[in-house]
Amino acid sequence: MSLRVTSNNILIENAAGTTKFDSGDRLVVRSGVKTGSTTIGTSSLSKVLNHGLTYDDDDYFYTLFIKITACAGNGVEDLINVRIPANNQLLVHFDAPLHTYAFQAYGTQAIAYSTMLSTAVSSTQLIFTYGTHQNGAAYPNDGDYRNPQVSISFNYELYVYRYLV
Repeated sequence: MSLRVTSNNILIENAAGTTKFDSGDRLVVRSGVKTGSTTIGTSSLSKVLNHGLTYDDDDYFYTLFIKITACAGNGVEDLINVRIPANNQLLVHFDAPLHTYAFQAYGTQAIAYSTMLSTAVSSTQLIFTYGTHQNGAAYPNDGDYRNPQVSISFNYELYVYRYLV
């Protein structure tokens, strides 16, 4: 390893001359952590928590992890007590029952109910959105967003990082 200082940068290079560190790169430092636990029941579509951290999309970014501690959803039965990144929607429960409609034109159809958990971070809040999407039914309520089919309890870890100037 060698240290090379130029008029603009500090470089650390290995024996082959490959740069391993360049002070001109955008460096980050962790600026805050928020941890806790929460439960979202079957009568709520979201949970909003104040995180109390400094966060601005221009100068900061975040990582968020959850660990489901209790849930009867068939989509997460193997994820109980497993720490997972919460950066996409998570399928918690899926159900596709057959329904027979009174309207003869519709007949018997499968309707898919998928209960999803998604997350977002604003400048002041940590937002968990949780509900059941309904698809497949040929009636006016197709695509409804409904209360979740199962409750979910989880721990969360929010890490906020800022770029060094």
